Amino acid sequence: MLTGIVAPALRTLSRHRLYTAINLVGLALGIAVFLTMTLIVRYEERYGLVTVLCRSEVIMPLLLRKREG
Repeated sequence: MLTGIVAPALRTLSRHRLYTAINLVGLALGIAVFLTMTLIVRYEERYGLVTVLCRSEVIMPLLLRKREG
């Protein structure tokens, strides 16, 4: 059953090479942008979490004790 799907797909892709190349480049670019934006968002969320923890009344005295001691 899978052969019946893959064979016509490969035949169509081989006939329309330019459209195949354009689609693959667009797909790769879209995935790359998505992954890059995901990494940026995760970095920004982590940075905000660190500043919130450092401003808290529990963490700041602990940090000051380590610097003094």
